[in-house]
Amino acid sequence: MAIIYTYPTKATPVDADLILISDSADSNKTKQITVASIKGLTSGVTSVAATLPLVASAATGDTTLSLSGLSALGTAGQVIKVNSGETALEFGTVGGVDTFTNAFGTYITGTANSTATGAVTMGTIDLSATGTASNTTFLRGDNTWATPTSSGGISFSGTTANGIATYSNSTTANVSSAFTVSGDKLSAPAGSLADPSIEVGAVGGLYAASGGILLAHGGTNAIGVISSSIFNYKLTQFDAGLKFGATGSTLSRYEEGTWTPTAYVPTGSPPTVASSNGTYTIIGDICHITFKIVVTGSSSANAAMLVGGIPAAAYGDSNNGEKSGGNLFVNSDSNIPAHYPSTFVIGYNTLTMIVQGGSKNSATSPFGLKAQDVVASWFRPTAGSGITLEGSSTYKLL
Repeated sequence: MAIIYTYPTKATPVDADLILISDSADSNKTKQITVASIKGLTSGVTSVAATLPLVASAATGDTTLSLSGLSALGTAGQVIKVNSGETALEFGTVGGVDTFTNAFGTYITGTANSTATGAVTMGTIDLSATGTASNTTFLRGDNTWATPTSSGGISFSGTTANGIATYSNSTTANVSSAFTVSGDKLSAPAGSLADPSIEVGAVGGLYAASGGILLAHGGTNAIGVISSSIFNYKLTQFDAGLKFGATGSTLSRYEEGTWTPTAYVPTGSPPTVASSNGTYTIIGDICHITFKIVVTGSSSANAAMLVGGIPAAAYGDSNNGEKSGGNLFVNSDSNIPAHYPSTFVIGYNTLTMIVQGGSKNSATSPFGLKAQDVVASWFRPTAGSGITLEGSSTYKLL
C-alpha cells in the first residue's frame, strides 16, 4: 500500500502530470496515470432532453453545455435569451414586443389590455355609432348613422332627357328641354331676331331662320349665312386689307371725297378763279377725279395755265416719269376753236391744259410741252364773264 505524504498543491495541472489512483481492476493496487488520460475517459454529456424554458440548476464548477439541432428546440425566427435578473434560459422572437397596453378612442370599441404578454386576443374592433349603417345612411359628426333629409338638397324645375341644367338659386336648378346634349353635339332651338337662341349679353346673339344662320346686333341683323352666300347687313372694316385668292394682291385702300381745284401760272399773277370743286375716288393705288373750275382771267400774259390741288399725288414728278392724261367734257372758251383746251396731262400734283393746236402761247410748260400746246392764262372772256372747264381723269398714285 502506498504511503501518501503531504505535498504542495499544483494550481494548474497539465496533461503530462501524474495522478495516483487505486486500480479497481487490479486488486486496488496503487498506480499512476496522466491528467490527459483522465480527460480522454471523461467525454462529457452526450445528449440532453429538455423542455422550455431550459433551466440550469445546481450547476457547479466548470460546466459547458453544447447544443446542436437548435431548430428542434424552438420555432423559426427564435433565439435563446436570458431574462435580466433570472436564471431561466428560454427562446424568444427577434425584436419582438415583451408586453403591450392598448386603449380606444371616443367612437372605437374593443378589448382593452393592460401590460399584456404572450398570446393575447384583441377581439373585434368596431365603431360604437348608433343607428343602422347602410347605403342610404351616413355617419354624422355625433357618431350616429342617419338618413339624409331633402330640406338641404337641390330641386329641379322641369324634366328632360339629355337637357341642360342651369343655376336658378341656392336650392333650385332650372332644366332646359330646348337645349339638349346628344353625344358630342349641343342642340339649340331656332330662335328669332327678337329672341336669339344663343344670346351674348344684351347686345345680340345667334339664331336660325329661313334656312340660314344669322348674327344679330342691336335688334337688327348683322351677318347672315345661307348655303349659297353670305349677307352682310352692316359695315365691315378690314384693317389689314382684302385679298382674293392665294396669289391675289391685297386691296388695302378705298376712299371717297372732294377736292378744290386751284389755277396758277409758273410765273406772274395766277388767273382769277370764280368757283371750283371736284370729287375723287381712290381704289388701291388708282385715283379717279372729276372737277369744275371757272376762271375770269389773269394779269400775266404768255404763261401756261396750270390746275393744282389734286387729292393725292400722281405717280411721276414734274419733269419726268409716268404721267396720266384726262379729257375736258365742258369748255366755254369763246376764242377760236383751234385754241380750245380739250385734254390735259397729270404729272405729280398738277394738271396742264393742252390746246388743240396753234401758236398763240409762247410760254413753256413745266412738263416740257411746246409753247403752242398749252393754254395761256390770258385766255379769258370779256369782263364780267368766265371760262368754265370741266373734266375727269384716272391716274396712278405716287
